[in-house]
Amino acid sequence: MNSRTQRQLLLLLMVALASVVFMVVQNRRALQSLKEDQKIYRQARLYSGRPTNVAATLPTQRFANCSSFFEQVETLPLESLLFDLREGRMSLPANCEQDPLSAKMFTNLQQKCSPDSLAQSFADCETALFQYRTRRIQLWTQGQSLQELSTDLLIQRFYGMLFSGAANEAGGAEELRSLSEELKKRLPASAAPYRIEVVSYLAEPDLDAEKQLAFQNALREARARDPEDWQLFEMEWVQLAQSNPEAYAARVQEFLASQPNSPIGLYHAGCIAWKSGNQQAALESFQRASEQAPQDPRFSSTLQKSQSSKPGESICTSSLSFQFEDF
Repeated sequence: MNSRTQRQLLLLLMVALASVVFMVVQNRRALQSLKEDQKIYRQARLYSGRPTNVAATLPTQRFANCSSFFEQVETLPLESLLFDLREGRMSLPANCEQDPLSAKMFTNLQQKCSPDSLAQSFADCETALFQYRTRRIQLWTQGQSLQELSTDLLIQRFYGMLFSGAANEAGGAEELRSLSEELKKRLPASAAPYRIEVVSYLAEPDLDAEKQLAFQNALREARARDPEDWQLFEMEWVQLAQSNPEAYAARVQEFLASQPNSPIGLYHAGCIAWKSGNQQAALESFQRASEQAPQDPRFSSTLQKSQSSKPGESICTSSLSFQFEDF
C-alpha cells in the first residue's frame, strides 16, 4: 500500500469513528445512534468493493433480480453506483429477502434513492447507499480471515458493523477487538485502531473485572497516542455511568473541582443532575456548558431538550470523534 492510499484509509477510518454516539444514561449500553458526516462518503468514492472474480458466499436469494443488484453493490466503486443511480442506469429491486439488519437498511435505501428523493437530495441517497454497501461487504467478509482481507475491506467491514448495529449483537465486541488488533499492525502510526478497541468495550453490555481492566488499559493506550484529547476521558465516564453511577458522579465532581469552567465537566454534571430529577441544577449546568463552548452543538442541543423535556427522559449524549485534519 503506497503512502497516499494509506493516508486516505487513515482519514476514512478516522471520520467513520466520529459517527459513533453513546447515550450517557444507565441501562443504555449499546451503540445508540450515528451522526452522519458527508466527508465519509466523499472519501469512500476512492475505494472499490469485494473482488469481482470471487463468488459471493452468501445464501442464494429468493428474488432473481436481487442477485445482480447485490453483486453490483458489493463490487463496484461507490462513485460508479451513484452515477448509475442518478442517470437511471441502475434501479433498486422492489424487494429482496435479507436478514433483519440489512432489510432495515435496504428500506432506507429505497426511500432515499427513489426518483423523487434523488431530485430533492442526492446526498441522502449517497449516505444510504454507502451505509448499505458496507453492510453487504461486512456480510461477504464474515468467516474470512482478517489477515487475508485488504485494509480497505477491513475498514468497510468495520463500517458495516457500526451502521447496521451488528456491533451490538452477540460476538460484535469481540469482532471489533479483532479488527482493532489487525489494524494496529497495518496502521502503526494511527490512533484509530486503539479507539476501535475502546469502542468495543463500550459496546459490550456487562464487563467483568478482567474486561474492566482491559478497558482501562485500552483507554490508557489511546490517551498515550493523543494525550490532549479530553474525549477519551469522557469515554471512561460513559463506562462508569453504565456500570457504577455513584463512581461516575464522584469522578465528574473531582474533575470539576480542578477545572470548574470545563464545558465537558459542566455538561456531565448537568446530566447527573437531570437523571437525579434536579431539573434546575441541570439547566444551570447545561447553560454554563453552552456558554463556555458555544461552538459545540451538543451542549446547546441538550440545553434546548432540557427546556422541553422532563427528568428521566434521555437527553444526554457523548461522542468519540477524531480530529481528521491531524492525519
